[in-house]
Order: sequence, then C-alpha cells, then structure tokens
Amino acid sequence: MKPIIYLSVISLMVALTPVSAEARGRGEGGHLRTMMKKLGLSAEQKEKLAELRKSQKGKSKELRESMKAARDKLEKALSTDASDSQLRAAHQEVQSAKSKLGDLRFEKILAIRSVLTPDQRKKFQEMKPKRGKHLKRRHRGNHVEGDLDDEDSQE
Repeated sequence: MKPIIYLSVISLMVALTPVSAEARGRGEGGHLRTMMKKLGLSAEQKEKLAELRKSQKGKSKELRESMKAARDKLEKALSTDASDSQLRAAHQEVQSAKSKLGDLRFEKILAIRSVLTPDQRKKFQEMKPKRGKHLKRRHRGNHVEGDLDDEDSQE
C-alpha cells in the first residue's frame, strides 16, 4: 500500500509544479509571437516588426540590467547602516530605471501600432493580457511589467 501512496504524492507534486514561461509559450517573446500569428500579418508587416524587435533588443536588455543593478544596490544598502538620504537616492535609481524601461515599452507599443491596420490594432488590444491578472502573475515571478518585449518575458 505504501508504494501507491508514494506514487500518489509524487504525481500530485508533478501536477502542481509550475511550468516555466518558455514551456507555456511565453518565454523569449512567445506570447507576442502568438499574438502576431493571430493577427494575420502580411510579409511586410512581419519584416517591419522583426526590424523593430532587433532595434530595441539591446536597449531593453541594457535597461533591465541597469534596473537589476539598482535593485541590488538598494537591497545591499538596506542591509547596512546607510543613511536615509543614501537609501532614498538608491530607491530613486530603481524608480528611474523602471520608468525608462516603461517608456521603452510604450514606444514599442506605439511602433507596433503604426505597423498594424485599424482592425489588427483592435484585435491586438483585445488580445493583450488584462493588466490586473497580468501583473499579479508576473509579480509572483519577480518579473518586470510588460509582455511586449521579447526578452522581457524573463528577467
């Protein structure tokens, strides 16, 4: 009887194990790719979006690294006897990096919209994850907000 219990426990553990973002199709821009397939893009639109992705890839990576460094600096400062003004400055660095990354994402949305037809824009907006659920799911994984950046799917 014990082997059955062990098998049941193991089966339950496997069933409850979270699936990685890549396995769900959202890692490395999978969510955006899925959305773009559903929009029925022309070859020209696909090409323009590929160029956009390439042009912003380095920028977003640099900003994410900057934000991570700022967070690490703040966490380290919080565990020391740093003054309030030093902590505020470190916090401001984190906020500034977040803001820059958010601005870049917004610019990417604008660029994507400029490539889409009015019907595709409407469909694109309807397919985007709802903000509340999206942020709760992403926050649990300590990710940065925004599924639109290919490499931002994983921080």
